[in-house]
Amino acid sequence: MGAIGHKESATTVAELGRASYDVAVVGGGIYGAMLHLEAARSGLRSVLVERGDFGGATSENSLRIIHGGLRYLQNLNVARSVESTRERQWYLASVPRLVRTLPCLLPIYDHGRKRVSVLSLGLKANDAISAAVKYLDCSVADVPHGHVLDARATLELAPAIPADGLVAGAVWHDLALRSPGRVIIEVLKWAADLGGVAMNYVEARRLLIAKGRVRGVSIAEPGTRTSAELRASVVVNAAGPWAGALARKWGAADDRLSPLVVAWNVLLDRPPLSGHAVALQDPSSAGSALKFATSLGGRLLVGTGYAPLAGTCESAEAVAEGELDAFLAEVNRCVPSLEATRSDILRVFSGVLPAAAPRSCVPRARNLLTAGGPRGLFTLSGTKFTTARSAARRALAAIRRARVLRWPGSGPQDYPPCHASAADGLFGNEWSMLDLEARRAGLAQILEREAVEHLDDLVLRRTTLGDQPVRALSAARALCALNDRWRQ
Repeated sequence: MGAIGHKESATTVAELGRASYDVAVVGGGIYGAMLHLEAARSGLRSVLVERGDFGGATSENSLRIIHGGLRYLQNLNVARSVESTRERQWYLASVPRLVRTLPCLLPIYDHGRKRVSVLSLGLKANDAISAAVKYLDCSVADVPHGHVLDARATLELAPAIPADGLVAGAVWHDLALRSPGRVIIEVLKWAADLGGVAMNYVEARRLLIAKGRVRGVSIAEPGTRTSAELRASVVVNAAGPWAGALARKWGAADDRLSPLVVAWNVLLDRPPLSGHAVALQDPSSAGSALKFATSLGGRLLVGTGYAPLAGTCESAEAVAEGELDAFLAEVNRCVPSLEATRSDILRVFSGVLPAAAPRSCVPRARNLLTAGGPRGLFTLSGTKFTTARSAARRALAAIRRARVLRWPGSGPQDYPPCHASAADGLFGNEWSMLDLEARRAGLAQILEREAVEHLDDLVLRRTTLGDQPVRALSAARALCALNDRWRQ
């Protein structure tokens, strides 16, 4: 158990029980973290508890792309395009150390539905929306404009894609997350700067209710007898894939929270196809969803595959062999020269998302906020890393309209500047044991200040060491030497 808060905040379960809060957030993924931050920005006393590690479930297994609004323009969904564009610009301006501009390439074939003229128009509309959002929000950052390439230039960017029938390529720009875990830690640190406190490895159990209103939640350290009652006027269930089960337990069942889909991205022991993220198309299935091939730790990361969740949320860590085989077969049809097999898989990043409908293979398109059950209980369920902040802002506005707590008179504070330590855990593709030794002091600071309890917290969510699983495993003994508890 560890805490991220200002120096005078609670650091134990018992100390949390001696304080009182306006908002208690249950769940430390990107949605819970953003809600915690937005509450703290509004001047509310906010606390967050997470039964595992911060960002340790679906958030950790993201494809790491912050999508702008181009994908929504094909359905003329301008509102969602504006929302995603606004969030992309916010990430670029607010956490510049933790994102990089990512050029994306969509090969255009003569047998496909995405004709050159239509995509050219879409790219121009996307650029116009970006410019308008930047102007209206007084944003200081944006990505380059999109453009169309001829077939030859497209093949120069991605030589491995099929050349037969290729007529052009569309290029636009999104953002790549350098580390989802470090983004979440930065958000929690911002909340701490504003008076919030977040604690991992603390489980929320029983909802506290008096006269039909929420009064808090009982909390405990898993595997121990240490428990306390956390007092809060509002409790927000942001438990990700566990949100539906928690809502039922707390008397706020909602059928929309129940259908779940397992999603996965596969890291292959192959070099990236391009310096661009390449949208892959299965030539044997005109209606198949695009898959994106990008780079992680100098290797090829391909996503995303979906299937209805067959077991529990925890079982999603082991994607069914048949699903992986079908996924690799589709990837190989998209890039025949790849010839990827199961032996080429370095790591499977899998998580659980809310599904569009029972037994659906498609994630729910929209974020969901419900207010069922006792007065003061809310449930926030989302699907996109990109739109977590906007969902948190809307959720907080709904909480304010519900008049379930006294709201501060002042407006939201500005976001704190990005901490100098934000990029401390970022390692290059060619890191070695010498790099670990040279950065020993920085790693020690992460251990001390960022609620690291276990080795995988450090490797997978506080640093990018886990982006190269084989090399990270070889460094495990040296990493254990950083903490006396891990040597045992």
